[in-house]
Amino acid sequence: WKETMRMPNYPVTYTLAHAQAIAAVKGASILFQEHNSILSEQLSVLYSRMVEAMTQYLWDDQTNNLLLGIQSGEKVRRLTSDSLHSLFYLDPEDFSGNLAKLIEKSMIPLETPIGYLTALPESQEEQSSYHVYNVWPFEQALIHIASTRHKLTRAASVSLRMGFTLSFLKTFPELIRPIANTIPPLEDPEHLVDDFIDISSS
Repeated sequence: WKETMRMPNYPVTYTLAHAQAIAAVKGASILFQEHNSILSEQLSVLYSRMVEAMTQYLWDDQTNNLLLGIQSGEKVRRLTSDSLHSLFYLDPEDFSGNLAKLIEKSMIPLETPIGYLTALPESQEEQSSYHVYNVWPFEQALIHIASTRHKLTRAASVSLRMGFTLSFLKTFPELIRPIANTIPPLEDPEHLVDDFIDISSS
């Protein structure tokens, strides 16, 4: 997960993976409706339990955000783009609109002129981490779709900035890394390329 400088202490529940599993179980339930109604119903019950667990165990009232995860029974708090990313796998009826709005508000420190940072570095070592202090183009697409679906206008606007950036770059890098301490203004694309972008292609 997006805390690669420390190995997790197992057992681990990773919030983003839980959200992905919710979508998978819901999809499987729908697929089996016509061919195996009993299995479909069992999966539907599991899906409901997983959605309930998302808000009961993985929501953190202290930060008004989703936890990064739980390891060895302990809550792991860290501001990452995982929270907005997770909304891609959750339908609005599954996740309270108010909670989604709280996530959007909490993400403001990760906003940049080209989208959302994966996470802010907490140490010098993390400056070079793949999972920290980068903007992932593919993730901006998922965040934009999720934000549109959950009616998060600010997050939809921030994530859409990547589309303009990619059209300017005429390439699709795996990640884009800030190389300046100060985020440059969006309206100055040449400055953006010179002082902000360090492209690492896949």
